[in-house]
Amino acid sequence: MKILVVDSLRGHLSVAKRILGSEGFEVITTQRGDNALLLLNQDPEIKLVIVDLDLEGQIQGPEFVRKIRKELPSVVWLMTGASYYESIPDFKKFLVKLYSPQDLIKAVRQTLEAQ
Repeated sequence: MKILVVDSLRGHLSVAKRILGSEGFEVITTQRGDNALLLLNQDPEIKLVIVDLDLEGQIQGPEFVRKIRKELPSVVWLMTGASYYESIPDFKKFLVKLYSPQDLIKAVRQTLEAQ
């Protein structure tokens, strides 16, 4: 199962990749929202996107999530601050940084099982 992780911080990307990779997931990472959109359009095998709100590039987290929600509703949103809670109405799938490995794995498994 392919998962796309989008975060502006390389350290967070490598941690998520290591955690999810150890659980048998194939993980693709990028720091930029615009690159993530390209990856999603090029690879229909991606079943889940984990995205931070603070992204590099022209497309920021909330805009990125709005763009992909219709095509891929299973998004785990990594929150960076409480002020973002109202950025995307009715969005309930999120993790608060710094999340534990167990929290990340649980969120991913629950989301994938619900598909």
